[in-house]
Amino acid sequence: DAFAPMSTVPRSSRFALQASDKPLTELCEITKEACDIVSPLLREMYSQIKIGTGTSDTALFKSDATFFTIADGIVQHMFIEYLFAGNKFHEIVGEEDDSVVNILETPYTVDSLVVPEEFEDLITTTLKNIKALASRIDQTAYSDMTIFVDPIDGTREFA
Repeated sequence: DAFAPMSTVPRSSRFALQASDKPLTELCEITKEACDIVSPLLREMYSQIKIGTGTSDTALFKSDATFFTIADGIVQHMFIEYLFAGNKFHEIVGEEDDSVVNILETPYTVDSLVVPEEFEDLITTTLKNIKALASRIDQTAYSDMTIFVDPIDGTREFA
């Protein structure tokens, strides 16, 4: 039935399929809103990301020959620790799981990188908005789901 044209699926099954999609559709909409919330922060960070320019570095060269930016770490941290936090999901897996992110006390840091002070207000505002959005995620509808977070839009070459 999953691959049958809708016209051959009984009306009652069509309704059931649509009703069961509602929680997933809501989660996708909330996740899209989260991406919209972090976009101004990312745009500002992109304009300031410096690679190998002394003590104010905002990116590191990783062993797989890609760059890890403060944007990668902060976005993933906001999504995993605040948007998707709690027991809403079976598991949450992130690309940058080994990162240590501090966006609660200044100076903000991502691993060994110190986040430039000029981003602090924007990070604080963005985090507040992500926390507010998190309250809209159903506490039980996704308990069997695993969430994967890969902040590719935090990587400059994919922006």
